[in-house]
Formats: sequence, structure tokens, C-alpha cells
Amino acid sequence: MNTAGVATVPKPFRRDPVSLPTRGLLMPAWYPIRTSKCPDCAPGCLPLRFVAAVRELTNDNFGILIAYVLPGAVALWGVSYFSPAVTGWLGGSASNAPTVGGFLYVTLAAVGAGLTASTVRWMVVDTIHHLTGIPRPRWDFSQFDQKVAGYDKLGEVHYKYYEFYGGTLVSLVFSWVCRRLALGFWSAPLEWLDLAFLVLGGIFFAGSRDTYRKYNQRLTMVLGEMAAGASSSATDSSTGACNGCKQLEDRDPTQEPG
Repeated sequence: MNTAGVATVPKPFRRDPVSLPTRGLLMPAWYPIRTSKCPDCAPGCLPLRFVAAVRELTNDNFGILIAYVLPGAVALWGVSYFSPAVTGWLGGSASNAPTVGGFLYVTLAAVGAGLTASTVRWMVVDTIHHLTGIPRPRWDFSQFDQKVAGYDKLGEVHYKYYEFYGGTLVSLVFSWVCRRLALGFWSAPLEWLDLAFLVLGGIFFAGSRDTYRKYNQRLTMVLGEMAAGASSSATDSSTGACNGCKQLEDRDPTQEPG
């Protein structure tokens, strides 16, 4: 067959999949990224390089995703108003193609921001809930080893969602302040997005209060509550010594240790 004069279309350039040590990170089954131009392709060709899949979404990493990664991503949105680098990580520019480095950076930054938001949530949101009617729990951990399964289950179905609601609330407030500062806190007029921040903030506050109240109540049913004046450590009520020390005191002094 005569192929003279027919332009040959180069085959797409592909490299071998690259396995990344990114346990727990969520990526598509095949994640395309741009690489350098290959010498065998036509001018202007930007071939794709595919990265192997990492982990599927499971109960183990779902809690981390909603408790830290998602609130951290919302906080990074606020940071992007002042950082061109973060704007590039989040794909704020059409010219910025996704890269493995950018994905890892934004994931690690989101986890760090999410942990920071969780700390602020513990300092502020928890305190507000306790001051407005949710009592501080006094759980009895004396038989905790027999109730670990119930403790873990309540953490999955209640506390992780509380961390999401509370952490996202903190991140929303932070992002709203960053946005107002970037636009002019007092000079810029209020927009529909400001109303959206307010509505979402109220929703997340209500969600955090409900899940926190249910978690405290139901974990109290599982662990029990200590009596007033009781100590959370396993101590002897008469001497104040811990049970291990009391056993050593009661041991026959002529007996070899161990």
C-alpha cells in the first residue's frame, strides 16, 4: 500500500507506571500528569505520564479524609488568596496542569491545615458547646480494654463527623476572613458568597453540636461515668498507690522479682 504523502501521526508517548509511597492518599486509578516533550512526537506534543493507583477508599482512611483532609482543603482555599503557589496547587489557573508534586504538596498541606483547624476546634468549638449546655464527660476507663470495640465504633459513626463539622466550621471562618482581607475587609461590599459562608457556618455548627452531644452521651453509656471525686487512674482508694505499686508492696520480700 502506498503511503507516500500521508502524514504519519505519532503514537502517544507513554512511560511505565510509577508506584508512589503514598499510603492512604486518595487518587484516581490512573492519574494523568504532563511530562516533558518527547523527542519522537510532533512539535508541541505534551505526552501524558500515568501514575499507578494507590489505595481505595476504606473505613480506615475515610475518617482521616473527612476529619482532616477536607477541612484542611477549605483552609487552603483561604490561604490561596495570598499565596500564588497554593493557588497553583489547587488548580486556580487553567495553565497549571496537575503534577504529582503538586498533588502531594496540596495533600500534605491539607492534612497539616486540617490538624491545625482541629486544634482550634478543640480550643473554641468544644468550649462553646460545653458552655452552652453539653456537659464535660467523666468517662470511666477502668474496663476500657473490654470496651475498645464500642469506643472505636462510636468514633467512626460520630466523632469523625464531629471533627469534620467542627474543623470545617473553623476553616470556613478562616477562609472568609482571608477573602475579606484580600478584597478589603470594610471597603468591599458584601456578596452572595458572604451569605453562603454564614449559612454553611450555621449548618456546620448545628451538625457539630448534634454529633458531639450524641458521641458524649453514647460513649458514656458504653464506658460508664465516674463517681464525683473519683480519679481516672487505677489507684487504691485507701493508700493512693496505684494497683501495680500496691502489689509490689504486698509481695513477699524474700521472693525473687519477676
